[in-house]
Parts: sequence; structure tokens; C-alpha cells
Amino acid sequence: MMVTNSSSIVDEAVRECLLMQRVRVGVFIDSENITYQYLQLVMELANSLGDVVVAEGYCGEELKKSKNLSEHSEKNEVKIIGVEKKKNLKAEVDMRMNNRIGYFQGSGKVDIFIIVSSDSDFTDAIRSLRSEGMIVVGVGKSFTNSDHKKVCSVFYDLGPK
Repeated sequence: MMVTNSSSIVDEAVRECLLMQRVRVGVFIDSENITYQYLQLVMELANSLGDVVVAEGYCGEELKKSKNLSEHSEKNEVKIIGVEKKKNLKAEVDMRMNNRIGYFQGSGKVDIFIIVSSDSDFTDAIRSLRSEGMIVVGVGKSFTNSDHKKVCSVFYDLGPK
């Protein structure tokens, strides 16, 4: 199921971006929150929107060593960024991913941001991107916070589990 936010401004921005010769897509995955089993689906979506210029998954060092994650990320050309646990791994992973999104926000290197997470820790980053006219595709589970879904240009629901 796909949830869309109806707005002529959003529709026009999406059309304008998709009509560009080379739409550049950035994919940022909270791998602590969304499992490796969705990597292929996410990357198919990204490739259908344009040229993927960055595809990164963020997780703790222990998860990074997982054979399943390693195999799926390599197969789908997603670079896994391992974060060392200091105090709160989830917060550290989210902060690292938010920082990277912020870097690309002002770089002019990404036209469409795909943010894959079911938690609301990226809602402020999405708001910031959208306030600058960026297209943000959210991808997450059914239980994702409704405010998080609403701030995205489009939200793709991966289902309940």
C-alpha cells in the first residue's frame, strides 16, 4: 500500500524532478530498523526513479558483520556503515545517518532522497529537506508514525512486519 500526500506543489515538484535528464537519487537506510530482506525492493524503487548516486545502510558494528546483511548489501550495491556502540547504539546510528542526510541536503548531488526507516527519528530531517523543495520518498512499516508518513512527498508501506 502506498500513502501519498496530495498537494499540487508536491505533484509539480515530483514531475519537474522526474523530467530532468539525470535525476540523482540518494538512499539512506536505517538497517537497525529495517531488515536486509527489503534491500532489493528499496533499490529497485531507487533505480526506477533515477541514477543512484549514494546508497548507504547504517547499523551497529555487530549487525554489519552479519552474513545475510553483507550478502544482500553487496548484491544490491548498498554500502553498509558500521557505527561503534558507545552508549546508545540506536541514537548513534540515527545521528550518523541524519548527519549524512544533512551533508547531501546542501550538496546539490541528490535530487530525490529515499529514507528507509519505521521510526520518527528522521522526521525533522525530512521536514528540513522538504522545506528546501527536495523530494523525499519514505519507506517503512505500517506502524510508522503518521506524522513521519505525512512529511514525506510519498510514503511506501512495507506492511506490518
